[in-house]
Amino acid sequence: MAPTNEITCLIVDDHEVVRAGLRTLLRAEPDIQIVAEAATGGQALIQASKVRPQLVLLDARLPELAGPGGGAGPDGEWPGTGGARGTQLSGRGAAGG
Repeated sequence: MAPTNEITCLIVDDHEVVRAGLRTLLRAEPDIQIVAEAATGGQALIQASKVRPQLVLLDARLPELAGPGGGAGPDGEWPGTGGARGTQLSGRGAAGG
C-alpha cells in the first residue's frame, strides 16, 4: 500500500500507447503511484473497486464510460473506491486531434 502522502492512480484508456505514455510521465513523479490500468470501462470499474485509487485518469472518449463524470456517480465519486475522483483526458486540441 502507498504511503499516505502518495496519490494512488488508475489509468483508463483503450490505447496501450497512451497508457504507456501516461505511465512513463507519472512514474517520474515521486508523489504519484500507479496502482492499476484498464483498457475498457468494465475493467476500470473492476480495478477501481479492487485497488481503490484516489484518482482515475480516464479517456474522455471511451465508449463505455463516455459523458460527464465517466463511471462516477452523481456525487462525482467512483463506486467502490472510497471517494476517488475521475479526470477525463481528451486527445482533442489545437492540432485537431
